[in-house]
Amino acid sequence: MIRVRFAPSPTGYFHVGGARTALYNWMLAKQSGGKFVLRIEDTDAERNKEEWVDGICNAMSWLGITWDEGPIRQSSRTQRHVEMALSLIEKGDAYYCDCRREDVEERNKASERTKQGYDGYCRERNLEKSPTTVLRYKVPADGSTTVNDLVRGEVVVANENIDDFVLLKANESPLFVLANVVDDIDMEISHVLRAEEHLPNTPKAVLLFKSFGKEAPLFAHVPVLVNEKRQKLSKRRDRVAVEDFKDKGFLPEAMINYLALLGWSPKDNREFMTLEEMTAEFSIEDVGHSPSFFDEKKMEHFNGVYIRALSDTDFVHLVLPFMEKSNWWEGSDENREKLFRLASITKERVSLLGQAPDLLMPIFAPSIVVDDTLFEKEVSPHSNLISQVAVLCQELDCFDAPSIEAMLRDLSATSEIPLRKLQAPIRVATTGAKAGLPLFELWEHTGRERIIERLIAASQNSNS
Repeated sequence: MIRVRFAPSPTGYFHVGGARTALYNWMLAKQSGGKFVLRIEDTDAERNKEEWVDGICNAMSWLGITWDEGPIRQSSRTQRHVEMALSLIEKGDAYYCDCRREDVEERNKASERTKQGYDGYCRERNLEKSPTTVLRYKVPADGSTTVNDLVRGEVVVANENIDDFVLLKANESPLFVLANVVDDIDMEISHVLRAEEHLPNTPKAVLLFKSFGKEAPLFAHVPVLVNEKRQKLSKRRDRVAVEDFKDKGFLPEAMINYLALLGWSPKDNREFMTLEEMTAEFSIEDVGHSPSFFDEKKMEHFNGVYIRALSDTDFVHLVLPFMEKSNWWEGSDENREKLFRLASITKERVSLLGQAPDLLMPIFAPSIVVDDTLFEKEVSPHSNLISQVAVLCQELDCFDAPSIEAMLRDLSATSEIPLRKLQAPIRVATTGAKAGLPLFELWEHTGRERIIERLIAASQNSNS
C-alpha cells in the first residue's frame, strides 16, 4: 500500500508551495487507495506556535486536502529519535564529537583541503557522551550514494562530498534528517514527495535508512514556485499564504485546480478539472523539473471561471460573509432577497468573492462618497444633464431596468449624446465609481427615491 506523508513546520502561515506539495501527496494516495499522513515537524521550539498548527489544518481542510492519520507531532517522538540515533553507535555508524565550529574553520584554513566542511577530526577519538558533544553520522569514506527520484531521475553523490552530519545536538535534540528518517520508518512511508530544496539532504537520509537496515522510500522532489521575476517565492516578499487568498475570496476548488497545474498537466492539456478528475490522471513521473511561475492573476482568472459556474444560491451563500464585513450592510430578509436577485449579474463581473461588496455598495448603502477629483472630472461639467435625468426619473411610470434604459436612450437621441458618454457622469453621481454593475439594473435595485436624491445632490454640489 502506498503511504505518503505531508510534514510542514508550524513556523508561519500555510504556504502555497506547501499546499501544492500536500495536494500531490494526497492525489497519489487517493488514486491508489493508500494513506495520507499529516505530520507536524514542530521540533524547533523557538519558532513553532500552536496557532500555526491550527492554521495549517484549517487551510488544508478548506482546500479539501484531508488526512487519514494525524496530525502527529514530531516533538512527541523525541525519545524514539534519540533511541534510534544511539543504536548507530553500536553499529559503528555514529560517534561523538566535541569540535566547535571555529575549530573546524581554523583547521580548514590551515589545511590544503578543497572541501571546507567538517573534516572528520573526531572519527577515531572514541569520545564519550558529555555536555559538549554532538553525535555525528559516520559517512562511508568511499563509494557513492544514489537517490532514486521519480522527478529528477537517478541522483548520484560521491560519499566524499557528504560531511559527517550531526544526528543529535549536545542536548540530545534530534536534527531534521534523523527525525524524518525515523518517523518515515515507523510510519511505513513508501513515497516521499516534497520540495526540491530538500534534495541536498536526501543522500544523508538514504545512508540512514541503510544503517537502520531499511529500504529507503521512493523520493520525488518537485520544483519550487517562483514569482514573476523568477525568484523563489518568499514569505517576506510575496503573497504566499493560503489564508490570505481565502480572505480575498478565492474558491478552494479554483485554487486547487490552479495549484495542481504548477509543474504538472494532464495528457490532454485540459486546464479546468475537478479534484476527482485530476486525481484520476495525476502522475508524479509527469511533474516537470523546471521552477513553476505562481501567477496570481492567472489563478484569479481561474477563480472567476469557477465563480460564474456557481448557482445563484451558492454564490449568495459564499458572498454573505464578505458583505457582513461592511458597515453599511444590513442582513434583513429584504436585503438578502435583493442580493439573490442580483447574484446573476454580480457573479459575471467578479473574479474574487471579496470584490462583490464594492460592486453592491451603491445599492445597499444609504449614501455614497465620490472622490473629489473624480467628481470634478466626471460630474461637475454635466450638472444640467444630471438635473434633467433626475426629473425624468421622477416622471417614469415604472422604475425598472427596461423603463430606465428606454428613458436614457431617448435622452441620448434627443440630446445627441452617445449613451456611453451619457452614462458616465450619472454613474459616478449615483454610485461613486466609473464602473460597476449594469447601470439600469443597478438603479432599479437601488430604488427611485435614493437615485433621485443622489442625482439632485450631485447637481447642486456641481453648482456650488
